Amino acid sequence: MKLSPKHILFAAMGAAAVGVIIWGAMPKPVDVAMGKVARRTLETWVEDDGFTRVKELYTVHAPVAGRVLRLPMERGDTVVGGETIVATLLPADPAFLDERRESEAAATIAAADAAVAAARDEATRAEAALTLAEADYARVEPLAASGTYAPARLDAARQARDSARAALAASRSAVRAREADLRAARASLIGPGTSGKAGGIIELRAPVSGKVLTLLHESAGVVAAGTPLMEVGNPEDLEIVVDYLSQRVVNLPPGTKAEVRNWGGTAFPARLRLIEPKGYTKYSALGVEEQRVDAVIDFDTKDVPRVAGGLQHGYRVDVRLIVSSDANALTVPISALVRTGGDGWAVFRVDGGRARQMPVTVGAMNNAHAAVIDGLTDGDTVVLYPPEGLEDGSKVQPRNGEIEQ
Repeated sequence: MKLSPKHILFAAMGAAAVGVIIWGAMPKPVDVAMGKVARRTLETWVEDDGFTRVKELYTVHAPVAGRVLRLPMERGDTVVGGETIVATLLPADPAFLDERRESEAAATIAAADAAVAAARDEATRAEAALTLAEADYARVEPLAASGTYAPARLDAARQARDSARAALAASRSAVRAREADLRAARASLIGPGTSGKAGGIIELRAPVSGKVLTLLHESAGVVAAGTPLMEVGNPEDLEIVVDYLSQRVVNLPPGTKAEVRNWGGTAFPARLRLIEPKGYTKYSALGVEEQRVDAVIDFDTKDVPRVAGGLQHGYRVDVRLIVSSDANALTVPISALVRTGGDGWAVFRVDGGRARQMPVTVGAMNNAHAAVIDGLTDGDTVVLYPPEGLEDGSKVQPRNGEIEQ
């Protein structure tokens, strides 16, 4: 049978349609991100934010109650230990007298004035008695010597004279005591600004060389004993305090390497000095109760001003404590890991253009890579961020034709 050109055209069109249908029904490779299993340095760490503080911080307190003058220092001023005067303290003015206390003070003064007058009168009487006793003794003494008076009469005259002298001395002491009471009573009427005396002045000097960090009582005023006035310290002698979750740092020894980051400059090395022996409860931003402990970090250099730039007391920093480090670890990107039943891990390894799900055993991991203990070899290609629905045996191809190294 001879085919006409029309029949040939229809047959070709039908074959093409069948081919399109078959091609459309065939599974297409899934575009996925791919990465390599490779050996690299793998570090694990704990990281949290903390703050800097001066190692030796001194607070200047008022040693006694009094009136402090306005502090002559400004924040950031340099002070020399034992030389720079940082505060001046004067005696406080007396308190105001209300009407009742003023009346009581006036009555006390009147009573003290009367007591002075009585004491002076008693002293006058004692002087007169002494004059009489001395005159009597002067008469008796020559007569007793001539035998006219018995010796007993001379002894009595001498005793009367000595008693009169003692009575006069006592009365004069009483006068001085009453006069002192009168002065004390008059002092109770002294009010603010009426004494006219400057009194004693106490000058407080810087306890250590450094800078003024904080002014706690800047203006002049009356302060109680022990009132903090300012904080002084050396901002070039800094340490860092970071609160970590206690279970993440409990086994870290002193000397653990650290790295100070996100402080406003280039990251620089530091070292763990100690984990403080007492933890405390803290609530996270989500209200979760956490048990935390403070870690004290030292700069791993003595040249803090050059390395740490403008870091000062109370500045925020992030500190990364290096928990472990392996310079030749076989690693896989953690974006390739998927959970299997229980606590197991798996990856999709690319083999001949197909994704093969492989169980793996992983060890230490950070926020980018995990150490592979079993299941993969150096140079294997794995699927990163496996898409939902990716199955064992699915065809895959690298997205944009690139494989991350």
